Amino acid sequence: MQGNLIAHFVDQRDKRLRALLAPAAAVAALGAVGVAAAGLLGPWLLRVAFGEEYRAGAPCWPG
Repeated sequence: MQGNLIAHFVDQRDKRLRALLAPAAAVAALGAVGVAAAGLLGPWLLRVAFGEEYRAGAPCWPG
């Protein structure tokens, strides 16, 4: 995959910023899906893995 990205940028020398936008948008979209999935499925998955007494509430969040 890295070779494909390098070839993509080399082929698009005159439009470097535009060539960067598509891969950056794909990474951002994948990250957003991951955050949403973690928020929705994470608490349930923790209870399944560690037992019903395990609850990750708001006090566990940093900040």
